[in-house]
Amino acid sequence: DYMVPATGGELTFSCKNYQHPWIADAEYAGEYYNPDVQDDEHHPINWKKLTLDWFKAEITDNQLKVTFAPNQATTERPIKLTVTAGDIFYTFYFKQSANK
Repeated sequence: DYMVPATGGELTFSCKNYQHPWIADAEYAGEYYNPDVQDDEHHPINWKKLTLDWFKAEITDNQLKVTFAPNQATTERPIKLTVTAGDIFYTFYFKQSANK
C-alpha cells in the first residue's frame, strides 16, 4: 500500500519495461471506475486519464501521475488503480489517511 496523507498530494511512477501503458480501471468502495470519456468519435475513451472528485490518474508516455485532493472525511480512502500495457497488469494500492 502507498500511504497518502489526509492533506493530499501527488505521486509519480515510471514504467521501465513498456513505453505506452494505459489505465484499465480503479476500484473504490466496491465500485469500479473506468478511464475518462472524451468527445472524440474515433477515440471515445481516454485510456490515459481517470478522474474522480478527489482522485486523478494520468499517464504521459511511460509516467503515471496520481493526484489526491485533501480528505475532509474522518474515514480513510483506499483505492486500487490497475494499469496495463497489453498482456501485463499492475495494481497500485493507495490508502489516503482520514482527517482527524
